[in-house]
Amino acid sequence: MTRVLSVLDHGGVSGMPSIVELLERLARLEARIGELERDNAGLRRENAVLRAENADLRARLGQDSSNSSRPPSSDGLVKPTPKSLRERPGGQPGHEGRTLRQVADPHERVEHEPAGCGGCGAGLAGAPVTGVAVRQVFDLPDIGVRVVEHRIVSRRCGCGRVRIGQLRQSRIVRRSGTSAADPYACSNSAHATSDRLSNMTGNLPPTTDTTTGNSAAPSWS
Repeated sequence: MTRVLSVLDHGGVSGMPSIVELLERLARLEARIGELERDNAGLRRENAVLRAENADLRARLGQDSSNSSRPPSSDGLVKPTPKSLRERPGGQPGHEGRTLRQVADPHERVEHEPAGCGGCGAGLAGAPVTGVAVRQVFDLPDIGVRVVEHRIVSRRCGCGRVRIGQLRQSRIVRRSGTSAADPYACSNSAHATSDRLSNMTGNLPPTTDTTTGNSAAPSWS
């Protein structure tokens, strides 16, 4: 073993470098690797700087008077597309769409039969049905005015006292959209209380008993 090392050390084998030459070559390779690593680190730093500058330049190119503090005169001949502040009609982005679903039991069914054959012109009454397309139309019924007349009856007791029928307060409400005027509903709150009804009936003429001919003022007691 010692003889082999001695032979390698002195280059005894033809064509093979000695150990000294190998160590020198290894030292040169390590130095070259260190130099390349330093160059690589420098190139990485320069690349990072160039990337930052590139991003900054791209951001500046994309700026105009609509997305920065630059005046409109700096836009040049290319003007940014104006954006409307109004909401676009229909469903807005992110809204879950909904639509009317066909019902299984419609209020009315209307059959639309073909008038005749488009080829020979023959009638199609009794001809086999090859298909039915269903289209449903949703429509609101017409809204009408419903008028209810409240008749307040006055009756005289055998003791001579007259009693007027009570109109429930829930019935004396002026609903929005109606034009009918009820003298018993003329109040700011659209409700006539019993006290106001008493005051209003105070101006009514006294009732007359058709059997006795006696007259008496209406009473709410």
